[in-house]
Amino acid sequence: ADEAENTEEEPLPELDPRQDQRGQQPAAMMFKGNMVLAGDILYRGTSVGIEVWQDGVNQGYLYPEAVHDIQRLNLYRDTLYYIDGGQGALCRLQTDGTGFAMLEQRGVSDLNVVNDILYYNCAGQFYQMRLDGSEKKAICTSIEGAVVAGSWIYYKNNDALYRKDLRAENETLLWERGLLDFQLAEDQIYYTVKEQENDAHCRFY
Repeated sequence: ADEAENTEEEPLPELDPRQDQRGQQPAAMMFKGNMVLAGDILYRGTSVGIEVWQDGVNQGYLYPEAVHDIQRLNLYRDTLYYIDGGQGALCRLQTDGTGFAMLEQRGVSDLNVVNDILYYNCAGQFYQMRLDGSEKKAICTSIEGAVVAGSWIYYKNNDALYRKDLRAENETLLWERGLLDFQLAEDQIYYTVKEQENDAHCRFY
């Protein structure tokens, strides 16, 4: 009975998405899709590997094992996390091209990396998992288009923009209609809404 009563989980710590708490490298800016920018280095996922650019000069490719089409590329400290589009596998690779590992074999979408935790959709559930693949836990049912920043999950439902906390509670409506897409960058949300026949680009603070 005592074990059953002691099941409340401690909340995950908050992280400013612009900072690396260990101070090992500049904060990386992720773009929805397959690019990530860290300082003067740009990593771009392609169908053959991860293309590396520095100061506008192509530095070549990183070639993970069994690559098909690299999607949802994330950089956290010195490791790249991404989805292999062939089977939807969740993979990781160090920025020097070593340390390849497959953490989920198939069906992954909407990958996010925040504060030593992976967040993603898989098999109808929204999961969190440690960077080494341990402590995998379902938070709630799938959240399509989920973007995790700090202590919030941002997502689109129909044509509205919402956010929840990392327990998938305290849902808040941020924009109520006409939403086409959105992107987080540092402390701002950039989003596109439909206004009659034209698309309008807006910025939300």
